[in-house]
Amino acid sequence: MSATAGVVLRGVAQLSLGTTLVQVMVAVSQAVLVVWLSPEEFGLWAAATSSMAVLTGLVNFGEVNGYLAGGEERLREARRAIWRLNGLLTLVAGVVVASYWVSGQHEVAILVALVGLNIPLLGECNLLYAAYVRRRANGSLVRAQVVSGLARTAVGLSVAWLTGSALAFALAMVAYSAVMIALLTPRTRAWRNRSGEPSTQPGWRARAAWSVQALCQLLPTQVDFLVVSLVAGPTLLGLYFFAYQVTVGLSGLVAPPLAKSVLAALAAEDERTRPVLAEKLMSVVAAGVGAAVAVAVSAIALAGGMLPGDWQAAAPVICILLASLPARFLTTLTDVMQMASGSWWRSAALNALDAAGTAATALTALTGDITVLALSMVGWKTAVMVLRMWRCPLALSARRRAAIVAPAVLVAGGLTAAALVGRPSLWLLAASVLAFCAVRAVAVWRTDRPVAAVPQPAAAESSWS
Repeated sequence: MSATAGVVLRGVAQLSLGTTLVQVMVAVSQAVLVVWLSPEEFGLWAAATSSMAVLTGLVNFGEVNGYLAGGEERLREARRAIWRLNGLLTLVAGVVVASYWVSGQHEVAILVALVGLNIPLLGECNLLYAAYVRRRANGSLVRAQVVSGLARTAVGLSVAWLTGSALAFALAMVAYSAVMIALLTPRTRAWRNRSGEPSTQPGWRARAAWSVQALCQLLPTQVDFLVVSLVAGPTLLGLYFFAYQVTVGLSGLVAPPLAKSVLAALAAEDERTRPVLAEKLMSVVAAGVGAAVAVAVSAIALAGGMLPGDWQAAAPVICILLASLPARFLTTLTDVMQMASGSWWRSAALNALDAAGTAATALTALTGDITVLALSMVGWKTAVMVLRMWRCPLALSARRRAAIVAPAVLVAGGLTAAALVGRPSLWLLAASVLAFCAVRAVAVWRTDRPVAAVPQPAAAESSWS
């Protein structure tokens, strides 16, 4: 049965609510943990998690995306594969543990060991999350997230009260994964391949494509901080980190649920109806996020003066980075469309290009001007979004592709200009962008119906897959 953009986005809203509630609980618990934990304990946990960032980022090696993009129910086969793959990551984590232990940093070694032991649990959680998304059992998933979040908070606060050590962070993390698995696993035991036949086993070539794509997908989100930390002073790095966290970082509450829900929905469509649903989703998301960003920029312009003196320089940077959000969301959706269509190597290549361009753009931090850095980043993310839209396997004319990207380009240009010129021109620019995006979103939403197939062009687009 064909889905509508409204059905998919309502599911995204439910999942985003669950993610938001969990993050709120994490933030509240960390605020309380300062009562029992010293800054040194926070630093030890930061050292442990940063040393394991690459390994945790590689969890499942893209197997979950392959599971969501597949046409068969192969949960059991995927589970066996990810436990083997994540077991290898745990062995590598053991090497990191040994290096810390030999160097005399025993507490960090213990924390890293717990992070390493959580890798297979995290992989299982991600797979179960995908299985529930695939079946649109969003309510059950949100309830499990909330209960697991409460368990995480309770364990973290209890351990902090009893020990006063950073073990509170690690054991809370493990508790969250364990409770999620305990709550979600029972229902999946009955989820078999509906055809009754054995599921097709993906070959090593397919798994290699999933793994490479997952690695390349991770790079654009990490490389800018790495480069900026190497070439910029602490003040610029601190301002950029703060502005990034309250803009792009917060979008992480929506982006992962959006990617998984859309991937599952597009994979369920056939080759004729998939582009139609993708076009509607991209159009609604670009315009909707653009309208939300216009409102946010106006609010920040009002509240910017309330920041402490040294932090007021972050207000225009926040507005500029906000202007890149529609382009970033569209980049995510074009990537999802490529995965749903089986173009894994094309996705990997475009993500690698994005990572290389992001690294080069981050070198503008050498100027010492954070505004130049932010403007350059918005320009690059918008340019790579347009490129990806034109390389996306959609049976659409250039005019219809341009209509999809128009809100993102307008937001990037108009709201960036608004952030630079300030009031009162800011209000006019923000209002114009808001009006355009709102009209566009409403127009697309009103035509949202179960998708119907459209005629395919005579010559299909080339694929790198």
